[in-house]
Amino acid sequence: MTMKKFSLSLLALAVGFVAGAQTFSGGDGSEGSPYLIKTVADMNELSSVVLGGNNLAGKYVQLENDITYSSTDKAAQIGNNLKKFNGTFDGKNHTVSRFTLTGTNYQAIFGFADKLAVIKNLKVANASITSSSSYSGVIAGANNGVIENCQVVDATMSSTGGSFKGGVAGQSAGTVKNCSFSGTITTSQSAAGCIVGQNTGKIYSCYSSGTI
Repeated sequence: MTMKKFSLSLLALAVGFVAGAQTFSGGDGSEGSPYLIKTVADMNELSSVVLGGNNLAGKYVQLENDITYSSTDKAAQIGNNLKKFNGTFDGKNHTVSRFTLTGTNYQAIFGFADKLAVIKNLKVANASITSSSSYSGVIAGANNGVIENCQVVDATMSSTGGSFKGGVAGQSAGTVKNCSFSGTITTSQSAAGCIVGQNTGKIYSCYSSGTI
């Protein structure tokens, strides 16, 4: 009887670990079977995973369809300066619309994309980013990795404090290429740009029709 109870306890523990694993809308995070993002809930799960301490290094995430945030959906940044994103996110040329975020620093879809991070083939339309401190963008608050083939369309960014505000990335020591921005950035602080607010990395083949 004691051994049976012990075995059942181990089974329950194992089920608990499985239940706590990443689920998204499918995939195992490998290159051949990336984690699939189909809903706002999937985006929020991605945020929870990274802010929970899993930087997803060596893992692949793929946007399967367009996603539109409603007025009641709560958006959340994917990572920050303490919990950084290090995976590969492929938007597959789909669009995330009406992503709305208000907070202090590292306000962006990806709060901090670190050295191994790749964010590519993503379009973001009608985003609204409001920050009261530094490092804010639409794609990334800070970027040490690669952002490529990303378009930001009709975005609205406003800041009440802090520096490093960019239409694509607030600050970049990595690479930004083949990206674009249209929209407005409102700030009275230093280091703002329609592509990158402060750049110490590389920018290739980017353009902007936005205003600051």
